[in-house]
Amino acid sequence: MHITKYQLLFRQVTIASLNVLGGIGFLIMIYGIAISHNSEWSWPMLDKYATFISALLTLLASLCTTISIYLPAHTRKADFHSKVIVSPIVSMIILIETIILFITGNISEHIVSGIGIMSLAGALFRLLPFSEQPGLEV
Repeated sequence: MHITKYQLLFRQVTIASLNVLGGIGFLIMIYGIAISHNSEWSWPMLDKYATFISALLTLLASLCTTISIYLPAHTRKADFHSKVIVSPIVSMIILIETIILFITGNISEHIVSGIGIMSLAGALFRLLPFSEQPGLEV
């Protein structure tokens, strides 16, 4: 299959966008953890925008995941760093925050939104086509 330079550019932009989406989700989650354990770290202006941004990104990523059923199925294996670094860290954070939720009855909405955004970005990333041709890896 021949891939044009525009298709390759689109793939690279898509990959970069999903990595940025997941990174923003991670930062929102870390901010939520920080302010839930030490309210002195809270920044009112960031709180004002973080809620909007996390809601917007969660909705957009959910929409992309939902409409992805109309795309050809291209499931790829998880990357090494996802298996060894990202998934174990995020899984531990989710388990710890779940325990905190049961104990206190409340966790920061930023934590929940950040986890949701990262999960949606990861699911979308795994749907991207994968090429076995050297130089066309995505």
